[in-house]
Amino acid sequence: MPRLVRSLVVCLVLVSVVACGKTTPPANPPTNPPTNPPTNPPTNPPTNPPVHEPVKNKELMITDLSVVEDARATAAGGPWTFGGLITAMAGPTAPGAFVKQWLLQWDANQTLNTFTVSRRQTIRSLVIDPWKARDGQAGAPDPAWTPNLANAPFRLLAIVNRLDLSRGDGATVENAGEGRFVFGVTSGGGQPPLFTVIFEYEQIATERAALRGWAQQWHALGTMPFGAAYNTALQQITDRFSGANKAPAKPNGSPLNQIRTNEIALSAPWELREFRIAAGQLREVPVAQSPDNSLQNTPRLAKFINDNEAAILDRNFIIPAQFDGAAFQAGSSLVPFGFFWQAPTVSNPEARHVVSFTSCNGCHHRETNTTNFLHVAPRAAGAEAALSGFLTGITVPDPLGGPTTRTFNDLADRAENLKMLAGEPGAIQLNAMRQSRRSRVH
Repeated sequence: MPRLVRSLVVCLVLVSVVACGKTTPPANPPTNPPTNPPTNPPTNPPTNPPVHEPVKNKELMITDLSVVEDARATAAGGPWTFGGLITAMAGPTAPGAFVKQWLLQWDANQTLNTFTVSRRQTIRSLVIDPWKARDGQAGAPDPAWTPNLANAPFRLLAIVNRLDLSRGDGATVENAGEGRFVFGVTSGGGQPPLFTVIFEYEQIATERAALRGWAQQWHALGTMPFGAAYNTALQQITDRFSGANKAPAKPNGSPLNQIRTNEIALSAPWELREFRIAAGQLREVPVAQSPDNSLQNTPRLAKFINDNEAAILDRNFIIPAQFDGAAFQAGSSLVPFGFFWQAPTVSNPEARHVVSFTSCNGCHHRETNTTNFLHVAPRAAGAEAALSGFLTGITVPDPLGGPTTRTFNDLADRAENLKMLAGEPGAIQLNAMRQSRRSRVH
């Protein structure tokens, strides 16, 4: 079959999937990549990359040291550094003041959705004071400290493609999911502290062609070896979602959706927090899809699950700020050892699992058997970040017991999603995958 005809067939298949939610495979799908690839591939990813299976560590979860220890991630002001990204999202606010205001929120109690998020003052000895010392301002009072972002005690762990979180249905496209940077705190000495920070950006798309363009650009990375050309192509993608003024309609012109943190380095138990840009600053907000821990094993949680059973099983629900006349959504998500969400008299055990799995604390512990509470672990210099079994493949018994088990391999699922969005043949049906993930935020 001529190459042009073959490409038209693949495009028609994608249109039929997105428009009606049904897959009609081509009569003779191509099975081999082109026999004559270009001798000198262009620096910019091709519009129609060669047919290939997604390469997870190049297209989805990028932890290779040639990337995370590249100068872009280590040199002062680099586009993949903590400081470079903070500068791009700070808008008119001085970047040092922007980041200082964010850090100081841990040093005071916060009230979010009527719930108290308790102070974790170890933020000073672990992050703030070492940073001041690096800046030559040890002992300086907070108002006098001007953080030098070149000294920020954060190391890049991973660059992550979350096209699987794209929103839309049929002909509607709301966005192209998210692009993410995962950092670990570096101060503290010895082993890296158990403290990660994730910058989560919207990949802007409002039409099908733009969504597919994002997918094809990410997918093309899998055809390239790690090295200088690969990093250049990757930066062309990351600049689109993390660069300054890439989203004029959003606060500070930044595509940032939120920053999420996960740590036990400041205090026990593990705690996950969420921050968004508001009034020009990073402000702590209630954590998405997570009930407050005071609702554990209560009739009110059971009522929420039973009242919304159909929507929960359809993966089309949110944890509301208020339910049954009182605050419901958590200010922060605490993860005591062995935690998973339980409630008495729940009619459908699978609905209980879905609510628990889509919460911060359920996803990061018993529902996925993530015993170290992290899906991307902090790393030392020269070492690659370790990934959880939930990402790479694991079978987990239902935490309530009984014969039910669930198998997770989230990177494999994301690969199928990317393959379909990019227009490759043989991928699973797209709308079904979108539906299964539409209550997911993690």
